[in-house]
Amino acid sequence: EDLEKFNYTQEKVLGIGKDRIDNVLGLIKDEFDICNFYLFY
Repeated sequence: EDLEKFNYTQEKVLGIGKDRIDNVLGLIKDEFDICNFYLFY
């Protein structure tokens, strides 16, 4: 049971980590797109 709980927690943490990385990458991309927009217009 403890092992199951540990695996579940680990998955949850890793999942949250991945979501956070995806969000950060998305934000960086948005910033980059905005910079490009201002450079070209």
